[in-house]
Amino acid sequence: MYKILLFAGTSEGHYLADRLKDTGIPTLVFTATEYGKSLLTESETLRAESGRLTEAEMIERIRNEAEPDARIIDATHPYAAVVTENIRNAAAATGRAYIRVLRKGGLADEKTEENVIYVKSTEDAAGFLSETEGNILLTTGSKELAAFTCIPDYKERVFARVLSLPKVVAACAELGFQGKNLICMQGPFSEEMNRALIHQTKAEYLVTKDTGREGGFPEKEAAAASCGCQLVIIGRPLEEEGISPDECLELVRSSSL
Repeated sequence: MYKILLFAGTSEGHYLADRLKDTGIPTLVFTATEYGKSLLTESETLRAESGRLTEAEMIERIRNEAEPDARIIDATHPYAAVVTENIRNAAAATGRAYIRVLRKGGLADEKTEENVIYVKSTEDAAGFLSETEGNILLTTGSKELAAFTCIPDYKERVFARVLSLPKVVAACAELGFQGKNLICMQGPFSEEMNRALIHQTKAEYLVTKDTGREGGFPEKEAAAASCGCQLVIIGRPLEEEGISPDECLELVRSSSL
């Protein structure tokens, strides 16, 4: 039985897993993908599994593998709204404590300044860009890439930066993103790299989510500003409250003494 069940979908989740490994507290880590699991180092007290779980599956795993006083730590991506809701519901259904670890955003909601456009959703971003001209650099990943296929001449105008995983590449190709319009790299990226890609793709728009400092948002913002490229920011889907990874570690350690 485990004292901590950690749902890790971000760099904060991997940071927590690495630190929890040193505490000796029995921990089970869940990642959505095998790639995410490969970034973790297991130990005698920390075990990792990959695969997406439904809410019902989460409830079953918590009941079967978590101590009655276990902590359920949600360190999934700020944009994984459905996953977060499922984890929170599963923790409540099983009577376990829920902790949300949340990275700080890069910009405040509704903030607008020169060369910055704020939109509420991926669909809104695609709608806005459909009324524009010029090349577009997408840095929002592959999961919602289909929404941008509504943009006129998207196969020529849109350049998608995604993870270099075979399944991801295949899925992008099926949507029509391939060749020079598909950039497969692992981030986060430096300002220099973002700037180079903006120049290479001749992008007039850079689309990003508000991924915070850990997700490389400031580097994208600075690169776009220096290149005169318009930044299109997709806001977070939930208004959430959470604590930092270090605050979470302090809480876990103090309650385990």
